Amino acid sequence: MITLKQFQRISEIHANEELTEYYKIISAVAVAKNIPFDEVCKMPYERVRELHSKIETKFNNLQNVAYNSIIRAGGIYYQMETDFSKLSAGQLIELLNYDVSNDREIVRQMPAILATLSRRCRFYKWRPETYNAQTHSVRARHFEGVDIQIITAYMSFFLVFLQVLLENTRNALAAEMRTIMDKA
Repeated sequence: MITLKQFQRISEIHANEELTEYYKIISAVAVAKNIPFDEVCKMPYERVRELHSKIETKFNNLQNVAYNSIIRAGGIYYQMETDFSKLSAGQLIELLNYDVSNDREIVRQMPAILATLSRRCRFYKWRPETYNAQTHSVRARHFEGVDIQIITAYMSFFLVFLQVLLENTRNALAAEMRTIMDKA
């Protein structure tokens, strides 16, 4: 299992253009296996390549994971919002303030985005609690420990929604500006 936190660290390593390819491979293995960098350096190169190949396979298969609206994080069940008309104004403002201009920022902000879009629930009782902004940072920390495969499908869903939301917001603002300009 590779957690969201590990995924973020491995993504940062691979995005760093100053690091050599060999250093990236060793660092990724160290992060994924939760062992010190020096210990990985002592391993035979073939073993390091084999472990890194397994990590790459997991990363490449992330898009093949089924969507799940209930995610267990930090020992607590969270219902992920799929009906965005039920989001509070505060949640919408939070979502629109996240920088999703590039992949690195999306990966960096994943725990916060997931915390914004989740509400605590009991697994068999589908009614989630009301969104509580005060527990946002706790939820974000919980999501850092979740298997990245569980999160990926939901994040894809969110990014498609966000694109539509931004487009609709832009169109509504443009229409409002035209109305204001016509009155002037």
